[in-house]
Amino acid sequence: MQLEGLPTVFVTERTGKETRGQLVSLTESVLVVNVSGAEQTFRPADVVRIERRGDSLKNGAIIGAAFGLITGALLNECAGGGSGANGEGCLGARIGLALGGAAIWAAIGAGIDALIPGRTRIWPARGK
Repeated sequence: MQLEGLPTVFVTERTGKETRGQLVSLTESVLVVNVSGAEQTFRPADVVRIERRGDSLKNGAIIGAAFGLITGALLNECAGGGSGANGEGCLGARIGLALGGAAIWAAIGAGIDALIPGRTRIWPARGK
């Protein structure tokens, strides 16, 4: 069996014991995980949770975008009275800085999130 490319999963049993291995098979009646070259079989009734390594970068991007949007809107050259005779161009500058800040900080937030290893629950589905 070729294990390369199979996802690493963490199986938590009802007893609290956690087993880490590579997912071989997951059906309604059985879960098979390769643990150090040996297959280990679990019954769904004995398993509390199955998670895979890695999580979405979406939450980091959202937090970064919100930070960039707020700071970009609040901190710009128009905050001190405007750039034109009557503050003309301030709205455009404020919008541009807010959107630019959101994009830059979303990328920074996603990058920071990528450095933090996480887990994503694959069974049971969220809300169950």
